[in-house]
Parts: sequence; structure tokens; C-alpha cells
Amino acid sequence: MKYIKFVKILALFILSIPAIMMSAQNDRKSNENFSCPQDYEIKIKGITDDGDKVYTVITTGATIGEAIEKAKRNAVVACLFRGVLAYGAVEATHAIIRNGITENNREFFENFLTFPDIDGRGGEYLGYIVKSGNISSIKIKGGYKISLDIQVAYNNLADYMIENNQVKKTACVF
Repeated sequence: MKYIKFVKILALFILSIPAIMMSAQNDRKSNENFSCPQDYEIKIKGITDDGDKVYTVITTGATIGEAIEKAKRNAVVACLFRGVLAYGAVEATHAIIRNGITENNREFFENFLTFPDIDGRGGEYLGYIVKSGNISSIKIKGGYKISLDIQVAYNNLADYMIENNQVKKTACVF
């Protein structure tokens, strides 16, 4: 009797694994484009008098230009969803959006974080890139790996998210 009960529980467990895996995969897909892309590294380099954050972003792209665009977007994505750990004497940067991408805000962030196209559509996030420079690149298989310093208008970005009801003023730490 105990053996049959054990086999039933084991069978139930084995049958539930695909459902659990699909659920985890769907959760990962829902946020993979913006809130936690894994194809870049970022560290904080400093904070300006205006409250802008200066980051060093390392990423890859098929061309140097593509890698630069990805680095700029990833700097804004890190400010919005990830935050950046403290480095040296510089304090950590907290994520502006604590809840990540949800069904309620998906369209807003898809539009906001879309790479610019030839016709000038998209790229709204670029309005919060103050400047970039100090680029270094190396050729790798399939493209280039770059390191780029990027200054993000963090406080202005946080204010914009508050104005567009993506975050409550009291929930934003900056």
C-alpha cells in the first residue's frame, strides 16, 4: 500500500515538472528583453553634481555601432530594472522600477526601449543619455566586444517614470 502511494506521488511529481519548467520559461521570456538581459556587464563609475550616473558598460554586437546602441540602452535598462552595485567609493544605484515588466506596463516599455530605426522612430530612452565616450573595442567571433562610458540622467529618468505613472513617487529611491 505504501509502495503504491509512493509511486502515485512520484508520478504526480514527474508529470508536474514540465508545467513548472514552462511557467519559469514564460516568466523569463516576459522580462528577458528589458529587465534582465544577460548579454552585458555594468559598473558605476561616478555621480555628477546634477545626480547623473556615469557607468562603464561592456557588451557585444555584430558591428561597433550596434554594440554602442546596445550599451546605451543597457545603461538605461540597468537604471530602470536592475540597479547597479556599489563600486569603489561610489554608492549603489537602486532600480527605479521595482516590479519589472508586467502586462500593465509592457507596451510602454516596449515603445520606450525600442532601438531607433532609419525613420527616426523609437529610441526614446536616448533622451536620458547625456553623453558617452571612452570606447574601447576588440574583434570577437561574430562581431565586437566594447567597453563604453555612458552618463545617464538618472533623476530625469526617474521623474519621467513618475510622470508616466510607471512608479509611485514614494517608491522611487534616488
